[in-house]
Amino acid sequence: MQNVVTYHWSGGQTSTITYPVTTVVHAANQEIVTSTGTVTSGYGVGSVSERIAVHPSLSLLDCLGSAITQQTGLLTVTLL
Repeated sequence: MQNVVTYHWSGGQTSTITYPVTTVVHAANQEIVTSTGTVTSGYGVGSVSERIAVHPSLSLLDCLGSAITQQTGLLTVTLL
């Protein structure tokens, strides 16, 4: 399943990026989600993009009694 995201840059430009490739790694109590895609419109059109999101890993036992609706963490987007 691909992910399509539009980013709004501080200078007023936008980039729409399609991420068809995503990998998830669990390491050191963190979940690291890496996506690779292409800028399909706007600033950097045609460029390759890498998006890395790092979130704390959640304990399955801690989550059994409640729903998780949001997580916070670090997100880095790079255009190559």
